[in-house]
Amino acid sequence: MKRIWTLAVMEWKRMFKKPQSYVVMFGMPLLFTFIFGAMFSGGGERAKPQIAVVDQDQSVVSEALLEKLEGSELMNVVGMSLEEADQSLADQNLSGYVVMGDSFEESVLAGMPDVSFSYLPAFEGASVLSNWINNRLVEVAIHAEAASEYAALTDASFADSFVKMAGSSDGGERTVQTVNVTTDEEIQAMDNVTARSAGFAIMFVMIAMLSSTGVMLEAKQNGVWYRLLSTPASKMEIVLGYLLAFFLIGWMQFGVLMIASSLIFGVYWGSVLGNIVLVSALLLCTIGLGLFIAGFVKTSEQQSMYGNLIIFSTCMLGGVYWPVEIMPDFMQQMAEFVPQTWAMDGFRALTAGAGTFAELAGPLAVLLGFTVVFLSIGMRRIKFE
Repeated sequence: MKRIWTLAVMEWKRMFKKPQSYVVMFGMPLLFTFIFGAMFSGGGERAKPQIAVVDQDQSVVSEALLEKLEGSELMNVVGMSLEEADQSLADQNLSGYVVMGDSFEESVLAGMPDVSFSYLPAFEGASVLSNWINNRLVEVAIHAEAASEYAALTDASFADSFVKMAGSSDGGERTVQTVNVTTDEEIQAMDNVTARSAGFAIMFVMIAMLSSTGVMLEAKQNGVWYRLLSTPASKMEIVLGYLLAFFLIGWMQFGVLMIASSLIFGVYWGSVLGNIVLVSALLLCTIGLGLFIAGFVKTSEQQSMYGNLIIFSTCMLGGVYWPVEIMPDFMQQMAEFVPQTWAMDGFRALTAGAGTFAELAGPLAVLLGFTVVFLSIGMRRIKFE
């Protein structure tokens, strides 16, 4: 283990001895995040999404949900007819709209709320708003159920009972108190700056890892590899030393980018533990990809050329530069076969959802699957004589 660690530290020092490494690994990702994040958000400041609400029921229950939506700090709410909302969304004057059907009250009491949320494909805050709206809908449903029971016991009208349960508009005391488990501060939309920050962190980490794994080819070209083989270290220890160095360098880069983007752009990354697991899986996949490419080329220059071509093209497919949803259907299907798509899905789950391991299970499984395939083929094709 000592030999493995010694080799890893040696490679670490070699990487960070070059001044250009700091520019490529840290400066460029932050610059690209600023440019593309501002480009897709329409400016440097984050604007609240414009959401229309279509109330076709006009009942006390639908009005209660509308009141909750209008009180949200996550969005600007406007009332519209369905036709107006459709046209405004088509003209991209709205980020999305919520429709409460004409049987909304009855459907809530039946336990199957008649409500829908339509949004632009490029609106990356849709996931968090959908979750938030669902939470408010649950609150309204609880009040409606309580009002129904109260009306049955007292012969009062449902409308009066609902107002009593939910609390009157003049600030009267609430009979039913709902506690929100998820606070507004914890509900963070994966807006364009956040998405681009995650995307460019992925891309530049992959570029750095590609450069790092090319060191093994370079070592064979300049004779360093053969000098290492003449030491007491075994081939396995040498290989593991390099792999550990690549992993630590990748984590150093990703960690610094996460902290810097949080401080500079206010990016919310979600669960720390979830990020540790997801980033580790991504780094293993990227190291595997680097070794996979190294197994099919002769020199480090060839690996850099073909590797960059692969990384840039797959990053375009995987939603690094722009949302996958705005691409044609056939390209969205192709995106399912690149690691960046699944890494972005994982970060989206962490930043816009609850970030549970159940939500991360799919992206993690696919990334680790890519890792096994890449490492298996790469280690077989690279000659470690």
